[in-house]
Amino acid sequence: PEEFRICRRRMIEGVLATDMANHQSVLSNIKAKIASFNINKGNNFESIFKSKEIQSNLSKLFEAQQGVLNMLIHSADISNPAKPDKISEAWTKRVYDEFFVQGDMEKEMGLPISNFCDRNTTNINKAMIGFINYVVLPTFDLLSTLIWEAAEYRDHCKANLKKYQNNVKKEEREAKMNKKKK
Repeated sequence: PEEFRICRRRMIEGVLATDMANHQSVLSNIKAKIASFNINKGNNFESIFKSKEIQSNLSKLFEAQQGVLNMLIHSADISNPAKPDKISEAWTKRVYDEFFVQGDMEKEMGLPISNFCDRNTTNINKAMIGFINYVVLPTFDLLSTLIWEAAEYRDHCKANLKKYQNNVKKEEREAKMNKKKK
């Protein structure tokens, strides 16, 4: 029963870590651990779990483990832009296809259309720039401080960000050209 309770609690907290309402608390928890244990590029990572205070208190050990687990689950949940270009592009298309279906359903029901769900007004390139700049890149910057091997994914974020920025510039140039033609 005790193992079941612990496992169930881990699963519930992990699922809750994927809720964007909890984004800042997941990151704040990890920032505090990085500062407390002087973690940089993965160095001292294991100290999160090995301090005398944590080792002597099962509740604190659980919380330390859960904080890292929550960060990993949250990072995986928002990781589309942290993947290589072609994979990221395919998943971005899937996500926006889902968003647009939701927006279509909201419109049919006479409800306000949720952010990023209106296929007629959402600019995917601009939306992805905001998502990467304000959510994904800060998360993967932090994750790569905690676990250095995650730096590869942070670098994919930066490359994908540049791609979306270039796409916006291209769209703006094309819009200018079309305006001049009229």
